[in-house]
Amino acid sequence: MFGLRYDRFRNHKFHLIREHYGYSCLDVGSGDGDFAVFLQSEGILTTAIDIADKGEHPEMQTKIFDGRKIPFPAKSFDTSIAMFVLHYSQDPMQLLNELGRVTRSRIIIGEDVTDTALDKVLSRLHMWTTPWGRSRGVFYSDEKWRKIFQSRGSQLLKVIEIPRYLEPTYPIHRRIYVIEP
Repeated sequence: MFGLRYDRFRNHKFHLIREHYGYSCLDVGSGDGDFAVFLQSEGILTTAIDIADKGEHPEMQTKIFDGRKIPFPAKSFDTSIAMFVLHYSQDPMQLLNELGRVTRSRIIIGEDVTDTALDKVLSRLHMWTTPWGRSRGVFYSDEKWRKIFQSRGSQLLKVIEIPRYLEPTYPIHRRIYVIEP
């Protein structure tokens, strides 16, 4: 499996949404490339893009983009994923629209959600402790995410709450949303 370390959270989130992946997948905000390489090892043709190359896997080249315009033609991928990325984006709605443009079948979005006052405080702290960026930190509640998907005409197919025990050191509530573009 390309020498990947075992990651209980990665394996759990993948198996919860396995049925929604197509043959090809765009991993937006791929970071160190662990999840992209994992998807590839599961037989999914995966392309990794990010605003900086922090990839740790020579077998998975990261394509650099500006964080706004995804550099692929319309409907290039069966599935696109943005796993815990949109809150780092300078313009999350623009990036969400781009995901819809390049995706044929499913968009899978993992996000930190701020349903409680504690989540709101911890999300602000999170933005100052992460190695991935210092955006304005756009964190929304579950209700707000659902309204955003509805307003852009996307059908919400599945919502998965990520139990905190999978990453007990991670302070913020998390969900995965599966939508049709």
